[in-house]
Amino acid sequence: MRLVRNIPDQLVIAYRPWGWALFTGGLGAILIFTTISELGQGNIQGIVYLLPVALMVGFAYIGVRPVRVIFDAPSKSVEIIETTLISRARVTFGLDEISKAVTITQKTPKNLTQTQLQLVIPEGESAGRRAITGFSETQDYAYIAKLINAWLDSVRARA
Repeated sequence: MRLVRNIPDQLVIAYRPWGWALFTGGLGAILIFTTISELGQGNIQGIVYLLPVALMVGFAYIGVRPVRVIFDAPSKSVEIIETTLISRARVTFGLDEISKAVTITQKTPKNLTQTQLQLVIPEGESAGRRAITGFSETQDYAYIAKLINAWLDSVRARA
C-alpha cells in the first residue's frame, strides 16, 4: 500500500500488486505460447499445458486485487474501490463515519508477524472494522495508518 495523493482536500492510497500480476501473466503467456506451438506442430500432447494456464488464471484472480481508497473532504466521503480480473466493487462511507485507521497484527503458526490495515467505524449500519488490506508479512501498515489519521484530524480541525 502506498500514498498516491496527500493534499488538504483529498487523500488517496492504493495497493497495486504489479509483481504478482507480472509473474502470473508472464508465466501464463509463456504457457499459452508453448501450448500453441506444440499444437501447431501437430503434437496433441501440448494440450497438457492448458492446466497450468488455468492455474495461473486462478492465481491471478486470487492474488491480483488492486485496492484504491479515496478520502475526499469536499464530498465528505471515503470510497474503497476493489478490483478483480472480472469485476470492480465500490463501497462508499461518509467521512464522518470513519473514526480512525488502525493496524492489526497477528502471529502465524511459524511465529511470523502479519499486519492488516483497517478503518474503524464506531456507529451506524456499517459499524465495526473494515479491512482495506489483507494480512501481510512484508509490509507494516503503521505508516499509512498514521497518514490517514493525521489527514482525518486535519479535516476535522478545518470543519
